[in-house]
Amino acid sequence: MDNMPVDYKYLLNLLEKDKKPRRRFTDEEILELLRQRAYTATELAELLDYCEQRMRKILKQLPVVRVQSGRRVYYVAEDVWKKP
Repeated sequence: MDNMPVDYKYLLNLLEKDKKPRRRFTDEEILELLRQRAYTATELAELLDYCEQRMRKILKQLPVVRVQSGRRVYYVAEDVWKKP
């Protein structure tokens, strides 16, 4: 993943920070970044897999509860979640 464009390194670095990013990217901006790089399907799948792995690692460090509803999975802050 070292050969990723700088824009993607910036996006992924935002995930690692423990504070909210100063700027949130819109779906359109993210799609435009993807178009500029013109990823192949395999490269895109690898990038998404990498992002998912990073998010799981970050979520393990946060006080969140994993809640599954059918096929969907949600992560809720522990202080908000009220166990049934």
